Amino acid sequence: MFQMNEVGRKIANLRKKNNMTQLELADRLGIRYQAVSNWERGNSMPDIAKLPEIAELFGTSVDELLGKKWELLESSVKGELCEYVKSHDVSEEEFHEVAPLLKPKQIKEVFEDSAEKNLQKIAPLLPYLPREEIVKLSKAEFEKEGVEGIKPLLPFMDAEDIEVLAREEFEKSGAEGVSVFLPFVDADFAGRLARESYEKEGVDGAKVFLPFMYTEDIGELAEKEFEKSGVNGVNAFLPFLNADDMERMAKEVLQTEGIEGIRAFLPLLDEKSVAEIAFEEFEKGGIDSVKTLLPYMMGEDVAKLARMLLK
Repeated sequence: MFQMNEVGRKIANLRKKNNMTQLELADRLGIRYQAVSNWERGNSMPDIAKLPEIAELFGTSVDELLGKKWELLESSVKGELCEYVKSHDVSEEEFHEVAPLLKPKQIKEVFEDSAEKNLQKIAPLLPYLPREEIVKLSKAEFEKEGVEGIKPLLPFMDAEDIEVLAREEFEKSGAEGVSVFLPFVDADFAGRLARESYEKEGVDGAKVFLPFMYTEDIGELAEKEFEKSGVNGVNAFLPFLNADDMERMAKEVLQTEGIEGIRAFLPLLDEKSVAEIAFEEFEKGGIDSVKTLLPYMMGEDVAKLARMLLK
């Protein structure tokens, strides 16, 4: 990557060597002096069109300013960027390094010429493309390559645009088809798809959505499955339930199936809830009734049970 601090330091040294103030340099370049100040402090880079002007003004070269020969950048300055990309094997690293200096129009032109050939290679340009270009490209890639084709684009797309494609894929291939979209969509949207998938495929249809949903929506599905299938049906939901829902469900299972019925809950219940259950069970059945709970309790609560046992 360009070292903005280094470039800024070179510009500052050249300016001082030529006995110019920041304001004078700005006047010569037709820009505001704040821009020069930002360059020299390493906060920003000169516009690509200004680099040849700066180099000429100080009797140096663009390569010297940037500390390296950048053929890709030189072709951009000359207005020959697309031609250069077509005739040279430009690496992903080169695109990544030069992208911050390219104008949106130049990036758009490179995309139009090159995206179809190698989207992965020119992915570093994606953050600099306008939204409408990303949308157009994503639709084209989705139609041509399906889900795999748009993976490089997802981090740069708006959630609403991703949801359009996710919905389309969900209608076509179900829950598994949308897994790649879920880290980039809204939790409300994930919840809606999860409910639809649950109605069609049960727990298996909802699993893929759980890490991306609101806990209250997960609780709603878990409650439905609990009423329908009992404790075994909610195992997939347990790691994602909030503490109150999990404690309520565990106590309900405890009433009907005893300690053995809540084994799946124990590693996930908070220690205070486990202790509460343990003391209640100890009063009813003594130490044998709570042995299963001991590994999930705090030391002080285990000690309290021990004192109760000795009385």
